[in-house]
Amino acid sequence: MGSFEKLGVIGVSDYAVWDVAPHPLHRMIATCGKSIVIWMDSNLKGHKWYQETNVECENVASNWNWIKAYEFGSLEHRRLIRRVIWSPCGEMVISASFDGSISIWEFVSKNVGWVSICKILGPDSEVKCIDWSPYNNFLAACCRDRAIWIFSLDVVKGRELGALMEYDCAEVVTAHNNDIKKIKWHPVVPLVLVSCSYDNNIIFWAPASQLFNDDEAKGLEWVKLYTLCGHSSTVWDFTFSPNGEFMLSCSDDSSIILWHNDIEEVKNYRSFNTTHLMLTNTFKIALQNTLSAGRLSKYILADQASSFIENSDRELYTYPIYSVEWCRYLNCVLVSSANRSLHSFSISNSKCLKHIFGVEHAHSGEINSISWLNDDKQGEFVSVGDDGYVVLWKFSMG
Repeated sequence: MGSFEKLGVIGVSDYAVWDVAPHPLHRMIATCGKSIVIWMDSNLKGHKWYQETNVECENVASNWNWIKAYEFGSLEHRRLIRRVIWSPCGEMVISASFDGSISIWEFVSKNVGWVSICKILGPDSEVKCIDWSPYNNFLAACCRDRAIWIFSLDVVKGRELGALMEYDCAEVVTAHNNDIKKIKWHPVVPLVLVSCSYDNNIIFWAPASQLFNDDEAKGLEWVKLYTLCGHSSTVWDFTFSPNGEFMLSCSDDSSIILWHNDIEEVKNYRSFNTTHLMLTNTFKIALQNTLSAGRLSKYILADQASSFIENSDRELYTYPIYSVEWCRYLNCVLVSSANRSLHSFSISNSKCLKHIFGVEHAHSGEINSISWLNDDKQGEFVSVGDDGYVVLWKFSMG
């Protein structure tokens, strides 16, 4: 058993909030929509990004509060901002817009605030998702034009704050026959990229030099490693267990699929600390003591949860599932669905999905994004939606 507790509303916008990204180290988040907003726990008053700008919160504890630290980015993009992420080191914010552009932001000082140090152009249509590899300076993006773009970021050691950053387009690949919804780098195998699409499929990508042991290959050319077929409709989202052994995907077909990789190296792999890797030499690629794509076997469907819950009318659950997030420290998976509800699942020792708990009407509009906080194992997560609300929740195992 388990339960959700609504701790309070971190903030409210007068427009839809499209995405939420937790900071990799601190109790703070970035959200996006019309602009980018940095929110932080009021206990971080000594942080360099803190500003004395209180935000009214509907909280359950009188000593709990969050602060709206900064708002920026509304003038850089011509249209709404669809996706926001942090750099692995936590010092930069990256935004992607409906206008087809990507911007990298860096905090300079309290007087200057956040400035755009790099505007990435190339895609000629809406950018749906972005992800910065935890192992190197590759930034991946997927677009409505069915292409995946991989950019090399020129992160020079000793660069002054606010100095412009250069980039190169390392690769553009296509294989999906419909819009790509999400891309994500594999958590433990460097240079392996994963994508899901409206074509119902999930594709794994890897450099050809890794697959064919071509050490003399010039540059990196990503090719399709394999395709996972299990859903009967759009694959909206996917997530990995921290050690990469499992992957979860969710779909418009109202199902969640648990995928399992039986490779022993993936099970036992422990990632080294990459917190400061992004601030080292240009195009740094850390491959020492890591797995290569050639040793990553295909993920196998282990379990599928559909019609997993009955509503008050005793009808089978048939709503699309839009988001799925794996908690790093609890045996718990969080999902959001089209009927504005949240659900939690656990993974049994027999590799089966078990529905734990659900809450209906978590938002008054569609839930666009959910994410666990890096919160010292307190079980807290944030949801954002079309209603403009940024809501803080707590999950407790019964």
